[in-house]
Amino acid sequence: MNFTSSLPYDPRAVIAQIQRRHEKGRATFDTLTLNGILLFFIGLTVVGSGFRAARPEIGGLLLQPYLVPILLAMPYILLSRLQELPTRVLLGLGLFTLSFVMTSLGPASLAIMLKLVVSVLTTATIALLVRSRADLIAGATGLLLAVAALALHGLEEPDLAGLGVKAIEVANKNSYSMYALPALLLAGYLVLRIKPKSKVLLTLSVVCSLAVLVAIFMSGNRSGYLGAVLVALLLVRERKIAGVLLVGMVVAAIAYYLINHGSTEILERRVNQTVEGNSSDTLRINLLKACVKIGLANPIAGVSPGNLPDEIRHNMATGHVEEVIVGPHNVFGLIIGGNGLLCTGCLLLLAWSLWTWPPSARRGGSTSEFIEARKLLRYMLVLWAVRGMFNDEILYNPGFCIGLGLAMGMCVAASKLQPLAVVGAGARPQLAPTS
Repeated sequence: MNFTSSLPYDPRAVIAQIQRRHEKGRATFDTLTLNGILLFFIGLTVVGSGFRAARPEIGGLLLQPYLVPILLAMPYILLSRLQELPTRVLLGLGLFTLSFVMTSLGPASLAIMLKLVVSVLTTATIALLVRSRADLIAGATGLLLAVAALALHGLEEPDLAGLGVKAIEVANKNSYSMYALPALLLAGYLVLRIKPKSKVLLTLSVVCSLAVLVAIFMSGNRSGYLGAVLVALLLVRERKIAGVLLVGMVVAAIAYYLINHGSTEILERRVNQTVEGNSSDTLRINLLKACVKIGLANPIAGVSPGNLPDEIRHNMATGHVEEVIVGPHNVFGLIIGGNGLLCTGCLLLLAWSLWTWPPSARRGGSTSEFIEARKLLRYMLVLWAVRGMFNDEILYNPGFCIGLGLAMGMCVAASKLQPLAVVGAGARPQLAPTS
């Protein structure tokens, strides 16, 4: 039986050509593109969010500096690459955004609606800018440098009132952890999963993470403590031995700094408050209950996010001064009470579409790179949900917009890789035996 004598081509040459194409695709996956440089710059400009002087006021809103390069790139990126996002993800994003907008009509909610739309478009743009794993590293490094710089700025200021480090000038001290936690998760993923060959990059990631964690633990922000612990648990789960060693080293370094150069007073006080319980914990629980009650009474459209604080105040009937307006302090409470149960359902649909991000069917299924990318996205979603239980501003926070966008972009880039086994199997032609 002779398979090759009468064939106009050599099957082995075809297989070798396809395998070379496959190897070139994987090499491209680790090549930095111009988009990666832009992502690094976008992440770096987040440092401007911490300073009032760097945020001009437009229509009553303070502009986030990182939005300037994104808004310039957004039209081209969305028009040329939007189809690269899976259909279910586009559906989830579209339905949630539309339902949020429709239930936020009115002057009281105009600013909130605008911030939500810009944040969704920003996250999608960041995702579509990622063309390779090197682009993800560049974007994550820029964001990590920015939040580390904010941490150092906060640590330089003396804490005269004993209230903790404040790294963001235009927000309360609790907001810093929302900027920082996604960067910490990305840094841990970079060190433990991607493991770049550059020792400088690895060292920089660890050193910046230490600065960020010191600022979080000296801020007196218990939700920041919880987020940092969650990141550590996710990293330990992913790489048990290496994760434990890395987390142990970081904890030891932070403890040494706090004892010898910082202060443990705020941390100890917050831990005692958590163990003993305090009025703020009770208030948060009551706020969420009030939001759920309001949502059940207004299931279709809620009361609009802008009117929700007034509704909470009336619903709780706490007897406080009438001028005091209480916010939900919980992203789920904001959407349930402010936008209604239908919008809440659209949020859950979006979460499901991101959690079950599908591999490319055309390319033969999942690669190890895609599995790792989807795992990063799931960890980012868990971190968003946990931190969002303590602050509704997470919907518009730069750290999470960029963090979620980078994780989504990694899924897009990794889904373009084809498994080697599929390449070999798909390349083998069906030959008929000849005599």
